[in-house]
Amino acid sequence: MTEAASASPIALYKEFRNDKTFFSIRVKQLLILFFAGLCLNGCASLGTTSKDDQQNTSIVYEWQALQQRLNALSSWELLGKVGIRSPQNNFTAAIHRWTQVDDFFNIDIASTFFGIGASNLTGNASTVMLSEAGEAPTYSDQPNTLIQEQLGLPLPITHLSYWIKGLPLPGKPVDISFNDQGLPIQIQQIGWTINYSKHTLHGDIPLPGKIRLSRKRTTITLAIKQWTLI
Repeated sequence: MTEAASASPIALYKEFRNDKTFFSIRVKQLLILFFAGLCLNGCASLGTTSKDDQQNTSIVYEWQALQQRLNALSSWELLGKVGIRSPQNNFTAAIHRWTQVDDFFNIDIASTFFGIGASNLTGNASTVMLSEAGEAPTYSDQPNTLIQEQLGLPLPITHLSYWIKGLPLPGKPVDISFNDQGLPIQIQQIGWTINYSKHTLHGDIPLPGKIRLSRKRTTITLAIKQWTLI
């Protein structure tokens, strides 16, 4: 194995964060190496999401402590599907793998509807690369706009690393509703309403299995089949 290939995925990620020329050949190589290494090293983490993970309705959570635990959870993967309902579109896409490390994401999705084949999104809150089967990659410094224009998905990708765990965006006004266990079941923020259900325990962290985001006439439903904490 070469020295580059054996490098820690986290170390490669940090190098990506410090590189100011995102579109350089070196960064593209780092992205490939990062996710190759993460695939190898992440396999040992699959035990964090097991058949033993289940909802424990006897636990009551204190929001401040739970919020700290969720904030500390910065590296994870998930599998599932996303459903989109809007005046323009109504379809479902598979999430084959979503890997998140801090604000750095890599998402593989595919749908047989509306001509969206296998697609990959890689980037962070300020820069994104979209790769589609048989097409040259597309780059943008406006990730949400790129997804809307290229895939027709009104998906607020720059916010989802927080919302998907049940956390509000930092520094923005928010209204949060909780269930009897102290788990967030609704977040209202920057014009979006996010509803949560089907929480399960992963280690000692409760994570939602279903998330529904709605804004005006658009509804996005994320059904999570598997969480993996890495």
